[in-house]
Amino acid sequence: MARPEEPALVDHHCHSVVAAELTDDALAGLLTLRYGRGWPAMGSRYEAPTRKAPAKTETPGDLWKALDRGEDPTAV
Repeated sequence: MARPEEPALVDHHCHSVVAAELTDDALAGLLTLRYGRGWPAMGSRYEAPTRKAPAKTETPGDLWKALDRGEDPTAV
């Protein structure tokens, strides 16, 4: 009894594309290992701000002014 031919699920050109991508990724990884230490790092402006003392508030208007300055009047 003859077996029916199974359809090809993957095109044969796909293997060469995958091999080229893997080679490209390996080269990028090696270049990163070699030259990565000299790359600039993130600046301090991206770090979390330090905590400031809570604003002294005596009136409700002072609360709003503290919020306008970016302070948290409820922080202890």
